[in-house]
Amino acid sequence: MNTGCGKIVYGTVIAAIALAVFAYILVIQGYVPGTEKPDVVVTPTVQSMEVIATTANIRSCPDTACAIVDRLEVGDRIEVLETVTGQEVDGSVEWHRFIYQGQEAYIHASVVSPVRP
Repeated sequence: MNTGCGKIVYGTVIAAIALAVFAYILVIQGYVPGTEKPDVVVTPTVQSMEVIATTANIRSCPDTACAIVDRLEVGDRIEVLETVTGQEVDGSVEWHRFIYQGQEAYIHASVVSPVRP
């Protein structure tokens, strides 16, 4: 007599494998629930920039609602990794992503200018 237990165990194993593959894909893609950031469109660049404003806020994401990490002063320089689209400030949605004290940081494009060679 066949009770069908083999089919239930087989189905459970397949479901467990599918769940494990899905979780692995999320980890590979770097997705961590609850850490979503505003929509960001990336334009690759690597460029030295100099602060042209008296003071400039460094933020944790490209939005004025994000935490201020620190402030830079006129003449300070950063190495921009990429330009991204973020919250509009003074008519511009361009923000620059860079590394500040080992952490990802953002600064609005209106407060910096490319360094001339």
